[in-house]
Amino acid sequence: MKKIIAASFLFPVLAFAQTSDLHDLLLRFGDIVELAVPLAASFVALFFFWGLAKYLFKGGDEGARQEGRRIMFWGVIALFAMTSIWGVVALFQNAFGIEGEGQIHYREDYK
Repeated sequence: MKKIIAASFLFPVLAFAQTSDLHDLLLRFGDIVELAVPLAASFVALFFFWGLAKYLFKGGDEGARQEGRRIMFWGVIALFAMTSIWGVVALFQNAFGIEGEGQIHYREDYK
């Protein structure tokens, strides 16, 4: 039953995936990623602050403080990884002449 419910959320994505060419498909995929990235960054930030709260409010329990430290550590690692990937994407956009809205503008030296 859970598989059917989970698969039903994919049906709109599959219906919108019926595009005329690869360019349209890539634009649809870009739209999905554009929505997912800020959501993922928000979850990572919440994860970090949850670890911070656990570290601060469980002052007497050393085990809980250790767990809070571990959660904050992995939250910082995840935030660093996400911002690094954004930097690499921006580097590729600049190198290949791709602007932020999915439009490709070829630079003069590539023609």
